[in-house]
Amino acid sequence: MTAKHLKPDYLFEVSWGVCDEAGGFPAALGTKAAKLKELFGEKYVFIFPDKFKGTCGNEKFIEDDFLFKSWRLKAQNDNINIRIGWWDIPGQPITILVDHVPLLSEKDNIFSHFWTKYGLDSLSGRWDYIEPAMFGYSAGQVIEHFYNYYLSAEDRFIALFHNWTSGAGILYLNDKVPQASTVFNTQGTVLGKAISERGINIEKEAQKIDPQNKAKELDVISKNSMELLAAKNADAFLTINEKTNKECKIIIGKAADVITGEETGMADKEPESYESRDWKAVIGNYYKAFDLAIKKANNRAELFKDKKRIAGAEELKTKSTQRLQWQKVSVYANIPPE
Repeated sequence: MTAKHLKPDYLFEVSWGVCDEAGGFPAALGTKAAKLKELFGEKYVFIFPDKFKGTCGNEKFIEDDFLFKSWRLKAQNDNINIRIGWWDIPGQPITILVDHVPLLSEKDNIFSHFWTKYGLDSLSGRWDYIEPAMFGYSAGQVIEHFYNYYLSAEDRFIALFHNWTSGAGILYLNDKVPQASTVFNTQGTVLGKAISERGINIEKEAQKIDPQNKAKELDVISKNSMELLAAKNADAFLTINEKTNKECKIIIGKAADVITGEETGMADKEPESYESRDWKAVIGNYYKAFDLAIKKANNRAELFKDKKRIAGAEELKTKSTQRLQWQKVSVYANIPPE
């Protein structure tokens, strides 16, 4: 499978749903993670919010003070507060918990910038919008910092963001790290959920639904705005099945680039139901999205080279070779080459 695809050098996966939560989405996420860990090894990294900031409530997070130690210390010195360890599931993928709380004092400036650049409407957003938005933004900062510390413009990396709750990370990377290949995955639109909770059949009433007016009526303007912009600015847009794809066409006005074929189910479903899936096909669909995202990012990189916004080819080649040699040593190595 990988021989036919553009395998990224690193894969970052970002979710507001933390590794200790129960239910359909975390169970599916964990099962898929084990499959991807087999393919990417230590170059597959999860990013979750550090909601608990301690061992209580983080039973499945195994902190490791020596993992990416020098980068963690540099990040903390640059006011990016993270903890690094392993998600205690089969495969134990590397996991970063990021503290987004310090960004709350900067939220007005951040939202103002996103309004100017993207038209993100955050005016009516309450706490349940603001906090995930700051997490998504901080996750973008973490990826940018990791990229600047360990990688070069010749390295391919995917940043996969789940749902609107992490969508600010796509906007951040699109603005700050155009070399990033971004992917947005939704299990269902926030407006679609609000409409369905009121007993309205979205497909049957599609012609009557004006998403902008409906978002205002149902008080989800800011969440809907974030979701639309994440879907439209990502290099690849994913959803889980054809039903959700139809919903995206109505609500977002854009069909998914790839349908993954994974069902997240409801919280009362047994985790074993996820093991019975054809994960080879699901992972293959993710690779299709990765291919699309990498190609778009490569095209952007060429444009930036033409405009002399990244270093010359020889310098990049030398730097990339040095760092690649360092990366092959171990994730426990302390200092990358300068």
